[in-house]
Amino acid sequence: METTKTLTHLNELITKHNDVFKFTAKGSTLITNISISRTLLSFSETSHYCIVDLVSLLKEIDPTATFDNNVSVAEAFFIGWTDIKTSIGVEDGKDLLIKSKQYLEELVIIYNKAIELISDESQALKIFKTHQEHINKQLINIENHLE
Repeated sequence: METTKTLTHLNELITKHNDVFKFTAKGSTLITNISISRTLLSFSETSHYCIVDLVSLLKEIDPTATFDNNVSVAEAFFIGWTDIKTSIGVEDGKDLLIKSKQYLEELVIIYNKAIELISDESQALKIFKTHQEHINKQLINIENHLE
């Protein structure tokens, strides 16, 4: 796999995981339903774990590489808007779970693209597949809550 493409996917994954981390961490504090709050907090912890792995891998590939540790501008606005809607009672735990599911589905797509580029059994492939397993478990967890 070309290093440039790997770095691009790593940065994309780090940014998306940051979005998930910030959204679910904040969402877990806004919801009164303990079960949903714990589920969102679990997503946040999973994304934090993935970020640590991805940054480590990024630094292994290119020690001078930089990454953005902030949420994207669009997501910052979305998170702020979600705070407002939740505080006035328009948004509930189910809405937050649905948005979390969308985030996780986007991550699966990014991981799939990254895995397609890897032809060998590299450390990156192992990390990507492990992260996919965690995300798939989270998706099942969301489906259970949404039933």
